[in-house]
Amino acid sequence: MQEKKLDIQKSNAGDVTIIKLSGEFDHETEDQFRIFEQELENLELKKIVCSLKGISWLDSKGLGRLILFFKRVKEYGGTIVFTDISPQILKVIRYGRLEIMLKIMDSEKEALAAFGNQ
Repeated sequence: MQEKKLDIQKSNAGDVTIIKLSGEFDHETEDQFRIFEQELENLELKKIVCSLKGISWLDSKGLGRLILFFKRVKEYGGTIVFTDISPQILKVIRYGRLEIMLKIMDSEKEALAAFGNQ
């Protein structure tokens, strides 16, 4: 049986931190993101774009981890925008009415423009 993998890439565009997630984000991989999230908390980043373009599977644990990440960023005065969400995952987010709380945009480019970065 092949081990599930969540790939996390971090880069910067000016003062915006871009996080790109790919793979499966579920109960088996959410600890991997939690560790990454703790490293980011120390930096107190104010502007974050989180692309879910490469996420092939998201279960309730993965979604819960993203919600906690959103709340923590907000607690220290930051803003996070989730982008490039597949129709299947967006359906789950909308079913839970989470789009009311989470800031969602169609693309990384759109989110960067909203932050004033091109």
